[in-house]
Amino acid sequence: MRPVETQRVPTRAATVGSVTLTPSGMDRLKDRRAKAPRGFSVPPRQQSTVVLIDERQLIVEAMAALLVSIGVFTVTICAPDDGALATITSVQPDLVLVGAGQRHDHSMRLIQALHALLPEVRTVILADSQDAELIRYVLDQSVAALVLTNVTGEDLAFMLDQVLRGNTALPTGWQSVLAQSTDSPIAGLSARQMEVLRLLADGHSYEEISSRLVITVNTVKFHVRSIYVHLGVRNRMAAAKVLAASVSPTPPTRSRR
Repeated sequence: MRPVETQRVPTRAATVGSVTLTPSGMDRLKDRRAKAPRGFSVPPRQQSTVVLIDERQLIVEAMAALLVSIGVFTVTICAPDDGALATITSVQPDLVLVGAGQRHDHSMRLIQALHALLPEVRTVILADSQDAELIRYVLDQSVAALVLTNVTGEDLAFMLDQVLRGNTALPTGWQSVLAQSTDSPIAGLSARQMEVLRLLADGHSYEEISSRLVITVNTVKFHVRSIYVHLGVRNRMAAAKVLAASVSPTPPTRSRR
């Protein structure tokens, strides 16, 4: 397994806390559900184990306190050092939140190594802003979500709830970020999206694409929807035409004599 290269910081791996919902706590949770805006879903009642990894101690401690206050998470803080993978393996979390900070490459290597070690673990990247590199990485590495630090506590709870239910979450406007990173219609697609697009254009079903790429059918559907939005098309045939037009060689021009 490729070694994880991270900035050296003091090792810390301690359980921050968990909240067992007493009858009064259950009432408060019900009140939150009743007062939540339409479409907002409070995370499920059962405890979920979360590991937070971030070299920015203030950010990770604030995030841990926020998650614990929701009342349904057991949170462990882990430093992004050589012992991170061992700590995560011992905790066996439902979810791992990795802070990107300004050093995306360190977070990406850590997640890649984590997925190789624990393929079933759900991972979330916490970033200060979205950029094309991070978005492509999320799509290529099957990261469950990209969450920005400017979201509200309610939005964070909603997104984590969706991730724990097996869904994928990306910030609003991520398609535009990819589109603005290049002039070519397909150049903004991630490597995984290109694989899906090529198989889709060849006429393969979602189930066949799932089998060939070793991903779930739901993941295939997510990629297809994202591809359609990015290319500005509504169906397979239109997407295939965009692909064909983008990869067709340009006819050579005759030189003037």
